Amino acid sequence: MAILRAGFLNRLVIAHHTLRDLNWRNTFRQLFEEAGRLGGISVITYAGGLLNREDELLEAMRRELYTREPPPKDYLERFRRVKDEGGGD
Repeated sequence: MAILRAGFLNRLVIAHHTLRDLNWRNTFRQLFEEAGRLGGISVITYAGGLLNREDELLEAMRRELYTREPPPKDYLERFRRVKDEGGGD
């Protein structure tokens, strides 16, 4: 919370790594409350705040999405082959 109280911040962007949890807003409840109490600090996500898009919590929904639409059986093999050929990092 010290960064909020430092006095130089007017916007705090929540990194996508945080959004891997569907309950991320509850986890960061104190941060939102403190930002509101101090005033003038907006707490946003990259997609929602900077790109004006709805947050898509795809990583948090991974199990559900894989169950609904599983990747091809040879996905990992194809992925590794592309990586081994220098087509991706």
